[in-house]
Amino acid sequence: MRILVTGGCGFIGSALVLHLVQDLGHEVATLDALTYAANPVSLQPLAEDPRHRLIEADICDAEAVQAAFAAFQPQAVMHLAAESHVDRSITGPGAFIRTNVVGTQVMLDAARRHYEGLGADKASFRFLHVSTDEVYGSLPPDAFFTEASRYDPRSPYSASKAASDHLARAWHETYGLPVLVTNCSNNYGPRHFPEKLIPLMILN
Repeated sequence: MRILVTGGCGFIGSALVLHLVQDLGHEVATLDALTYAANPVSLQPLAEDPRHRLIEADICDAEAVQAAFAAFQPQAVMHLAAESHVDRSITGPGAFIRTNVVGTQVMLDAARRHYEGLGADKASFRFLHVSTDEVYGSLPPDAFFTEASRYDPRSPYSASKAASDHLARAWHETYGLPVLVTNCSNNYGPRHFPEKLIPLMILN
């Protein structure tokens, strides 16, 4: 399967891309703007692997995104690219609105145009939008969120991700784009960016 992964040079994205190519044998195109949180070295094991290609492009650049779809012809999209640090969103919310909201809209529009031209392959195409549990707000002690929890974002970051979730679902309802939305909790592990809590504590 040919899978287009956005944000594939980030912490979670790189783990996903390595798994898709090395463990599952898929062909992957990584679309990444290579901003401060990206680390192309994380994908070094795939440097000589013909099943992987790295496309340096901003998801807000509609022309570049369209070109990536046209060149790669993905059978699925996994959209992970996002600004994701709460503290950074408080001091600079504009970048979060641009990437998380406008960038998601650009990706959805490109995926819709691509999907409409697939013909018989439409049935197997999916657009996976990866979100966060922070769209549900603060969690009371001894409680948990479910997919039915009320949206209650409390920071520019979580508000921008909530907006992108609504866009993803709207593109499904309005245009019939087969969209899946996931809202994962905190993740940690190898290649974690050092501004996050666990690597920050270890480094300090």
